[in-house]
Amino acid sequence: MRVIKAEVIAKRQSGIDIKFSNGMRDFIAAIDKENLQIEDIKNHDVFVKVYSMFRNCCNAYPTNVLESGTSKEDDEEIKDLLDRILELLDYNI
Repeated sequence: MRVIKAEVIAKRQSGIDIKFSNGMRDFIAAIDKENLQIEDIKNHDVFVKVYSMFRNCCNAYPTNVLESGTSKEDDEEIKDLLDRILELLDYNI
């Protein structure tokens, strides 16, 4: 997945939320792990759920795009995504 912009939008007790864009659509990556450290993200030792808000004229609803543990392809895509997000955030989370 292409990532051109990323920012931390929420820090939670059990993880962080990062908003990123691929140039056309915004996505949110919910990175979860108890006592999360930057090394956990670098080592891909986290649970990640990527979703996007789809809107029509009257409402919006979240749609899962990627999720850790669902398939090998998703896991590889998430590893690449985490590496790119860390690079864009300059390892400052």
